[in-house]
Amino acid sequence: MSRIFFILIFFFQLLPGAFSEEQIPIGEFTNFVFSSPAEEMENQWRVEGKKAVVNREGIVEIEEVKASVESKSELYEIVALKGQIDKDNQIIHVEGKVVITTKSGIKVKTDCLDYLAKDREFRTDSHLELEKEDFFLSGDGLFGSMDTGKLDIKKNIRIIINEKQLKEFSL
Repeated sequence: MSRIFFILIFFFQLLPGAFSEEQIPIGEFTNFVFSSPAEEMENQWRVEGKKAVVNREGIVEIEEVKASVESKSELYEIVALKGQIDKDNQIIHVEGKVVITTKSGIKVKTDCLDYLAKDREFRTDSHLELEKEDFFLSGDGLFGSMDTGKLDIKKNIRIIINEKQLKEFSL
């Protein structure tokens, strides 16, 4: 079957209430692609994977995840070994060598990450490392809001700033 057919299947599969229980496509699919509805201008996201398995509960298990989430000011590209989409709760979960890169030059590495599409938030309780050109931060746990641009690291925070950044940062 064509790639467009699979995209349409997953588009309808992941819309809450789009199909009755008997109509939900169940099974294994290759070259999985799913994206947010076009009318959601403020909340654009896309998830692709090498292989996806859909169960009757509407949970999609994905291998070799590549995802992107876009806000007004930033684009987040995410890769991971595997992931899961929960259509009812609109949560995208990725795990296994998760790497997030942004168009502004930030790179984050962690073991797992959740994107809550309804709330436009990123969350993890795992250890993470955040790098930018002249800056390194590590810690445990992360909360990030796409609406406010706020990023919170929960604990065990360690920051390394190079000399140039330190001069600009000092009072």
